[in-house]
Amino acid sequence: MRRQIGRLTRNESALSLRLSAMGMDTRKSRRRPSEHLGVLGAEMLTDQQKRERQHALGSSDAPIVAGVSPYKSPLELYYQLHGDLPRYTDEETQAQRIGSKLEPIIAELASEELHLAIRRSPTRRHAKYPFMVANLDFEIVSNLKGPGVLECKNRGASRPFESLPDDIVLQVAHQLAVTQREWGVVAVLFGFGTLKTYEVQRDKELEDYLIELEGRFLLRVTNGEPPDHTWTPETVGILKKLYPTDSGTTIALPDHCISTIHEFLQAKIAIEAAEQRKADYEGQLKALMMDASGATCPGFKLSWKSTKASVKFDLETFKAEQPDLFTRYQKTVPGHRVFRVTQSKELL
Repeated sequence: MRRQIGRLTRNESALSLRLSAMGMDTRKSRRRPSEHLGVLGAEMLTDQQKRERQHALGSSDAPIVAGVSPYKSPLELYYQLHGDLPRYTDEETQAQRIGSKLEPIIAELASEELHLAIRRSPTRRHAKYPFMVANLDFEIVSNLKGPGVLECKNRGASRPFESLPDDIVLQVAHQLAVTQREWGVVAVLFGFGTLKTYEVQRDKELEDYLIELEGRFLLRVTNGEPPDHTWTPETVGILKKLYPTDSGTTIALPDHCISTIHEFLQAKIAIEAAEQRKADYEGQLKALMMDASGATCPGFKLSWKSTKASVKFDLETFKAEQPDLFTRYQKTVPGHRVFRVTQSKELL
């Protein structure tokens, strides 16, 4: 089945501008999960929570829809909700396991520091907009400010931030909208035992924009209209999941693709030229360093150190000495698609 990429309507573009005016960068986040060791990109949900959230948007989906999530693009979430990609995975990552263990500890530390009474909470659904659900880490009760929400985060080796990042702000805004609470606390564990708490007040203007944005996103899912986007190395990877194998057919692309092909080929040439320049400059510096572990230059420090020796499995020797075992433990791995662009013979 072939899919077409939709375009944002004028109203959706206006929503993006409104969020930007409120200080939120709706462009693709520059942060990537690999840059933050120990960051939990998604919480582990119970089977019941997954069922309740299957055709709805949870609080962690809010920053994705707004385009400020460092963990997932709106396009990937669209295909998950549309049924083209799995919504959840049963495999729990090590970071998620650590987060599950640390969550009650972070909550206990925050409640002691701020003198909060907290308790677990079932899945909540917005009374007016049922497409919005929230799985709170904890809810705050018996407080003079009224009931609130407590969101726990583990940020591993990250440094404490002065103010909450946009993705967390939108996540808590979603939770406050669903629960109709007026305030909340985000407790973040940084580095090795540094706990910092951030109090969040309900922002009705932001909440209204977020509700409209999420509603429009789900309408696109219902109508089969993917969100507008710019292809990035991450979103291009989604196409490998959508179309893992080829059909063996050849199709004709429209004429306007000629300019895209030329731009693609020019980009490849530019990358190759940049790689060549990089190798040249790297070689000049390494040749000057010779066997030195490090070097200094006004304003810069250079390092060229040996890594520790590693132990690797000698596959060739094992195959020669234990052919039966080698054959016994072989398995077929599916192939992958390779993208190439070549000129037609008539052009040559």
